[in-house]
Amino acid sequence: MTDQAAGTLSAQALSALRHDLRTPVNQIIGYCEMLLEDAGDAGLAARRGALEEALAAVRDALVTIDRALPSGRGDVRAVEAETLSDTLRVPRDKILRATDALLTDADRAFVADVRKIRSAAERLGLAGTATASPSTGTPKPSHPTPSHPVSSHPTPTSSGAPTPAQILVVDDIEDNRAVLQRRLEREGHAVTCAASGGAALALLAERPFDLVLLDVMMPELDGFAVLERIKGAPETRDVPVIMISALDDLASVVRCIEHGAEDYLPKPFEPVLLKARIGACLDKKRMRDREVAYLRDVERVIGAARAVESGEYRGGALADLTSRGDELGRLARVFDGMAAGVKAREDRLQGRLDELRREIAAARPAAAAEEAAAATTLQPGQQFAGRYEIVRAIGAGGMGAVYLAHDRELGEDVAIKTLHAELVGSDETATARLKAETRLARKISHRNVVRTHDFGVCDGVCYVTMEFVEGMTVRRLLETRGRLAIPAVLALGSQLAEALEVAH
Repeated sequence: MTDQAAGTLSAQALSALRHDLRTPVNQIIGYCEMLLEDAGDAGLAARRGALEEALAAVRDALVTIDRALPSGRGDVRAVEAETLSDTLRVPRDKILRATDALLTDADRAFVADVRKIRSAAERLGLAGTATASPSTGTPKPSHPTPSHPVSSHPTPTSSGAPTPAQILVVDDIEDNRAVLQRRLEREGHAVTCAASGGAALALLAERPFDLVLLDVMMPELDGFAVLERIKGAPETRDVPVIMISALDDLASVVRCIEHGAEDYLPKPFEPVLLKARIGACLDKKRMRDREVAYLRDVERVIGAARAVESGEYRGGALADLTSRGDELGRLARVFDGMAAGVKAREDRLQGRLDELRREIAAARPAAAAEEAAAATTLQPGQQFAGRYEIVRAIGAGGMGAVYLAHDRELGEDVAIKTLHAELVGSDETATARLKAETRLARKISHRNVVRTHDFGVCDGVCYVTMEFVEGMTVRRLLETRGRLAIPAVLALGSQLAEALEVAH
């Protein structure tokens, strides 16, 4: 777009014009450099001479474009752009003359590349005429391009080449994709091409890539929008993106970096610089992949710790991590050994508890008979203290009796310990001792200590309510079973020791 009053190009029109003029320059330089690399044999001197002439001419054209249309200048007139188109005819004709003789070469693949050079040269200077015209506001594409992605197979990696990577090239101009694809395949990379932003996003959703080379100016979905979507999706935000575009104004570069691009490379690019920047991005990607894998392994160790805590850990679950040679591998080895030891200890404890349960089960019939024969004050079905329904007597001793009762207000079973009425009447300190016992017991919270709830007096009967635990006393167990098996004794002893540790 131009300023009609002053006849100058707008910043947008100037940027688009530079893009259209530099695009064929990029293609010519790319093909010339690759063909020169292949023309190292002494018998190909004629090829080298012609290609060097074409390369020199196109570099002169680039200097002319940059001088006439500097990206920071805001007063370029439309007539200057039209004059530039005429000026570029000189290097354009030099390129065409230099490549005339190459069209007769017997190598068909070589001639096909030469024709691409000539096709780009024929567009040199012409694409800018329509852009600079006051009657049009947007640049026209250099030529139609397909909209479907094109995949390629990697060429054999030469000795000393970098580690091959999966690279996605996104550009709506076919010749741009082709020259970049050829350049990357020479480095041993596997290249997939996409002719539109939508096709690129679809490919990224299907399979992983190590790097994306993304053009800025594309129809429908431009490079800025594609970059924003790549960096906005959790699945692709860690994929490095290098913007490669003939659009080289500072605002475009800043916008790309702000949206998350790792680098920005203006066309035409130097092969050495392209290789260096791709290598740097791939190194960062590999470091990030290692970091993600490391964090994933750390999370596995954390998950194993949770499994141990919940009793669900399986020995050897970290076997693959224990072979690592770093600190995480050492941690995994130590943890796996500790977990195995904990599991063995738990198995031993479980075996002891199982033996104790068998002893209790064997003693239960005799204990039940003793409970039934015990002389108690409260009877089954009796209502006590206004809220408890006596279920049965659990046991009796010299100081009182213990009952299983149902708490009707809370809807749960409890144990009620009572003092004999005659004991309370004859010993004035009995009640005080029971209160003190209740206060002390309520301060203890441990799985091996029965919880004490409350103290009360009803109809002259002093009582304490406690947690009900199905079982029997150690005294009754010993009286009924006699000598216990060693595992059962160990189970009892360890639980008593833990309870005493908490109590003291």
